[in-house]
Amino acid sequence: MNNKIIRSTLGCLLAITLNTSIAAPVNHGSPLGINTNEALENNTSLPFVDLFRLAMPFEEARPWFTKGNVRFDRNGWPMNLNGGKAGTRFLTQIDPRALPKGLYTVRYDGDGEIRYGASAKLVKRLPGMDLISLQPMSDKKITATMFIDKSNPRNYIKNIRILMPGGICANEPKRRVSNARHCRGNYQAFSDHYKHITFNPDYLHFMKDFKVLRFMNMAGITRNNLQNWVHRPNLQEATWGGSEGVRGVPLEIMVKLANTLNIDPWFSLPHKADNEFIKRYAQYVRRHLKPHLKVYVEYSNETWNGVFSQTHHMQRMGERLGLDANKIFAGFKFYSK
Repeated sequence: MNNKIIRSTLGCLLAITLNTSIAAPVNHGSPLGINTNEALENNTSLPFVDLFRLAMPFEEARPWFTKGNVRFDRNGWPMNLNGGKAGTRFLTQIDPRALPKGLYTVRYDGDGEIRYGASAKLVKRLPGMDLISLQPMSDKKITATMFIDKSNPRNYIKNIRILMPGGICANEPKRRVSNARHCRGNYQAFSDHYKHITFNPDYLHFMKDFKVLRFMNMAGITRNNLQNWVHRPNLQEATWGGSEGVRGVPLEIMVKLANTLNIDPWFSLPHKADNEFIKRYAQYVRRHLKPHLKVYVEYSNETWNGVFSQTHHMQRMGERLGLDANKIFAGFKFYSK
């Protein structure tokens, strides 16, 4: 990366912290920060009211749940089963105490039929919507699967949302309530208002007292070869879960979480990100993050740790630039540069 571009980009990122307002976050006096969890279906922190956001991608679920010559669209939805089936696991060994009790609403677009397995049990079927229960397995944990057995290729099943029971009172996003009786006429059920209620109130309530939120895990930085902005995690993807190097929550969601909680965000950037990626990332944060929040910026994660591919990238780049005869030191020097 050109040094002049680095200075310009860092200047843009650092300017975010200088453009402050008088308003201070509620948790400004907290001495603690915290990491987020990985975007995985075994994530017991359950950050989203839509459980499907962290499901295993259908294509990645071979050969256990997806079988046959299934074709997928660019967002990961199975557009043609071709006589096969598409399946996934959306919860893995979750303690039942972490999940709200009640019926979960499954919404979807398209023409077809969804089948449920393991802990997930169909209770009622309506057009474009199923109601399911989640019952512990023999290990006393919740593990839930789903399968698309039928899907019309001309109007295939997509936009699946698995929504928690209950909702919020509109002015209290950090408190989950079971029904409208707990609100004064402003109840918003997750099943109906999921397009703007992104975060599980229980998750927000736990996170609210921290001062800094490090997004490295949620962003899927470890062993991630992401280079171009156009390939970043996006809001239209079927799921943000998956294997290491693939999974990752969109920047839009991370900024929204920081704004909702009034928490200073700590962003980690992919080790191969090009100049355009860094520039667009900085511009989005500057435009959308609350101006009184302070931004922390980290290049990759644990680039000294030889078990990670980002470490070997640093060493290769350091050697290529002739920064040191010792590849380990060359890696350290490239990271510093």
